[in-house]
Amino acid sequence: MSNNFHGGHWGQCLELLSHLCQYGDDILLVSGPSGIGKSTMKEALINKDTDRFIVCEVWATPTLTTESFAERLDLECHNQDNKELLLLIDDAQNLSLDIITLLLQLKQKSAATGLLHIVLFATPELEHKISRSVLKDEFFEQTHSIEIEPLTLAEVEAFLTHEWREVHNSELLLSKSKCKKIYALSAGIPGKAKQIAREVLAGKDGPSSSQDKSRLSPFAVGITVSFGVLFCILAVIWPSADETVLVKQASPAELTVAAIPQLTKEEPDVVVSTIQVQPQPSVVVVTDDEKMARLERKLEALQQQLSGEQEARRAAEKKLNHTQVNLKPQATHETHILAMPGQNYAIQLLGSNNEKKVQAFISNNKLTDKAHYYRGIHKGRSWFVVVYGNYISKAEAQKAVSKLPLALRKLRPWPRQYSKIHNSISKNTKND
Repeated sequence: MSNNFHGGHWGQCLELLSHLCQYGDDILLVSGPSGIGKSTMKEALINKDTDRFIVCEVWATPTLTTESFAERLDLECHNQDNKELLLLIDDAQNLSLDIITLLLQLKQKSAATGLLHIVLFATPELEHKISRSVLKDEFFEQTHSIEIEPLTLAEVEAFLTHEWREVHNSELLLSKSKCKKIYALSAGIPGKAKQIAREVLAGKDGPSSSQDKSRLSPFAVGITVSFGVLFCILAVIWPSADETVLVKQASPAELTVAAIPQLTKEEPDVVVSTIQVQPQPSVVVVTDDEKMARLERKLEALQQQLSGEQEARRAAEKKLNHTQVNLKPQATHETHILAMPGQNYAIQLLGSNNEKKVQAFISNNKLTDKAHYYRGIHKGRSWFVVVYGNYISKAEAQKAVSKLPLALRKLRPWPRQYSKIHNSISKNTKND
């Protein structure tokens, strides 16, 4: 999938991913089958947010060790230049549980500074592996999942047209019937659609042509059936001859006696193989004390590096706050939201588990008098949601979305009725 094709659900996922990298604190998991566009989304994210982060890319392989991974992170952290670190791990389904444990520990230790963002790109195999491990609860509690869906028929057609135009600088001449066939054979997976389209345009008529060629002709089918009938007849006549031969070869008693020494000879081998089996080392906890000590020292070094600028950032934020309009506290925002008529609609702009980032978002986009936020609960943790405006109908709110600044439209905002927002606030107040 080209970096320039951001249509449909894929483009929405990219915008959401970019938004969560900036305002969220969870580990982000981008999942989908091979060929769906995960690696392409990673490249698009890098191009989109290069100026905002120091980017560290890691390609996970089955042979990647915890120590080499920690050393790579250590190197990247030392290269920081007053920017947050964005760690992108492709083929994350190959990560060992040891490395995943390290990521969880590192994310927890850097939560206070907010200087580390982790994005995993993986097939569903990663979630299946973790769901069978002791890391299941801890991992999914700290993870926000984004699943890339297959393209629709219209999106496949738009995607192929875009790809052709990028390469040939001309329009793609592909009939509707061929587009439907490519869509059916690829199941909407962009990588497969591109490969099948090449075969169709080359006159191979897609993968199904090889299947058609492999079908037997009527004559071959007739010959095959004839041989089958012949073998059935021989099978009916032949058993008596087989039984005679077996009796001549060995009586049941001889077979039993012959089997005894074989079992006796095999027993030592079985015992030896059992003794040689070694207990499997734990894949979650590193048992080697020296190795664990080294990893802990690296974690401490990473933490010091990540938190080294924390005081400077706090001082800068404090200084900035003196020059900006004082931000309203959460209770004031919620009071304003609760005063809105329940049948009316607002536009939900974003959600984050970091209240300071929500306040910064409102201030940076000059929405101090136009947007408000409230606290809800997501995955058992506080979740701050920013809403905008007051509209008498859903249609009016949707119309207002199209008039928002481009930076806000990219967040894919949507209308929400105030009555549902009121319920969320009330429910959270009761829980307190």
